[in-house]
Amino acid sequence: MSQSMTTLCRIVLMTFIPKGILASWRRLTYQAPKHPRALHTPRLIGCSTLLCVILSTGCAHKVIPNTDVRDSQENREILDFMERYRKAVEAIDVEKLLSLASPDYYDDNGTPNGEDDVDYQALRKILRGWKDEVLKVRYEIRYRQVRFDRDKIIVDVTYTGSFKLRGVDKPRWERRLADNRFVLKREGDFRILTGM
Repeated sequence: MSQSMTTLCRIVLMTFIPKGILASWRRLTYQAPKHPRALHTPRLIGCSTLLCVILSTGCAHKVIPNTDVRDSQENREILDFMERYRKAVEAIDVEKLLSLASPDYYDDNGTPNGEDDVDYQALRKILRGWKDEVLKVRYEIRYRQVRFDRDKIIVDVTYTGSFKLRGVDKPRWERRLADNRFVLKREGDFRILTGM
C-alpha cells in the first residue's frame, strides 16, 4: 500500500469514525515497528482496505440521477409530476399549470399579512397576468428532498429561472435563483397545494 493510500485511509478514519472505535481499531492493528517499513504488515493493509471499502460503499444510498432525492418508485412518480410542472412553466402554459394546482391551493407567501395570500382564484389571475408579461422562460429545478407528512408530500427544491419580459422599449431578461418548497397532495394524480 502506498504512503498516499495509507494517508487517505487515515484521513477517512479520523473523519468518519468515532474516536472510541478508532482507538480500539488502532489497538487491534498496531504492532511495534522493528524498522520504518514494519507498519506495512499484511494485517494492517487488510484492515485498512476493508475499512475503506466499507466506508465508501456501505453508507451510501442510491439517489435519482441529477437530484438529491432517494431513489424509490414513489419518489420517481413525484419528480415526474414536478417535471410536468417545470415544463409547463417553460411553455408558459397557464391552463396546464392550473390543472396541476389543487382547487384547495393556498399560499401565504411566508408572511403573516393576509394581503399577499394566494388561493386558487387569485393564482388563476396571477398566472394570466404573468403570461401577458413573459415572452420566454428557461426554468431548471434541482430537487433537494422529498418528505411525507401525513397525507401531504413536501418537495424542497432550488430553482433557477431566466425570464424574458416585455419591456417599455425592448424585452429584457430577469434571472432568479432561490429555494422553494412545494406541498403536494394526491388527488387521483398529484396536485400542488402551495409553492407555485
